[in-house]
Amino acid sequence: MRYRLAGAAIVVELRGELDIMAHQRLSPGLDWTLDCHDGDIVVDLRAVTFLDASGMKLLVRIHQETVRRGRRPALVRGNAQVSKVMRIVRLEQAFDLVGDLFVDQPFAEDGDQDIHRAG
Repeated sequence: MRYRLAGAAIVVELRGELDIMAHQRLSPGLDWTLDCHDGDIVVDLRAVTFLDASGMKLLVRIHQETVRRGRRPALVRGNAQVSKVMRIVRLEQAFDLVGDLFVDQPFAEDGDQDIHRAG
């Protein structure tokens, strides 16, 4: 998982397989991100290679926690397979859809505490 700022929003780039192991490993970092940043959250799924029920649960949690805090959750679509799963379960419609972001901006790895200075 990588983070970066894009304007007032924080971009969370998820990578690899979003399964039960990823859910357990990523949850603390996502909690930190939601607690430490008051902007909207953009979840970037372009680097996700697999999505199962646990991964969807993680995305639902991101959506719920973002909305609960009065922010807007947004999504950058993943590959065709990931996007298909998201459409079938109607999870994609819970997020604002955004296009490709500026990929040349620096990322902070796995909850780097200096993220608030990135951008």
